[in-house]
Amino acid sequence: SVKREIKDNKNSLEGELTVISSRFGIHTLAKHLDVFKKAYPEIELYINYDDYSKLIRGSDIPGVYVGITDRYPLKSTSLIWQKFASYGFYPYAHTSYVRQFGLPKTWADLDHHRIIGYKWSEPFSYLQLKESNPLLFLGRDESNPRAAHVMVDDVEVCRVVIENGLGIGMLPPFLAQGDGFLPLFAGEYDPLWGIISNVHYVIKPDLKSNMRVRSFVEFIKNAAKTEENSISNIWGKPIIKIQEADKN
Repeated sequence: SVKREIKDNKNSLEGELTVISSRFGIHTLAKHLDVFKKAYPEIELYINYDDYSKLIRGSDIPGVYVGITDRYPLKSTSLIWQKFASYGFYPYAHTSYVRQFGLPKTWADLDHHRIIGYKWSEPFSYLQLKESNPLLFLGRDESNPRAAHVMVDDVEVCRVVIENGLGIGMLPPFLAQGDGFLPLFAGEYDPLWGIISNVHYVIKPDLKSNMRVRSFVEFIKNAAKTEENSISNIWGKPIIKIQEADKN
């Protein structure tokens, strides 16, 4: 209706706000969204995955929205891409795997374990084998890495494979939440040995001062800090130093 359209388009803390993200990003946000809803009950959140491909191509998307992506900013776009967080990958196993094969306690122990490796397809095929698969290289000569038990081309697929006890693999911590996931080499493993990805929010320039957009951007920044603190508590190797170093 015309009344609803006016409500959604006006600059206020009520009406619809679309959040466009990959499934990967939604994993991170999901547990924090209730906090946002309690703080802003009049904002009607619409979580949109279908338009994610349009977002990362820089296509025009109608309405009031905030995009979230770990893709590099486009070289030519009218959209604002702003980094707000970074994340690394860490080694995890599932309790079902550990019951059968035990826990590796040293890098050399990895020689006797089943490791899930990454072999990326487009658009991530530029990522190198070593940075994608530190568990194949730690404690080994670089020219003689371990063989992977299974190779996958997707982080969420890796999560499912680990969850089903097939092997040890590398995951961002927010994908390793839930029963049964065990961090390996906590306090020893350094995320700088593997992939570090930056996360950006994406907005239209004319929505930069929109109250719903601003409130959600502030919310995801705080959620990222919460995630960093929980990662630091487990691993003792936060990525927040990288974020600070990248600030202009």
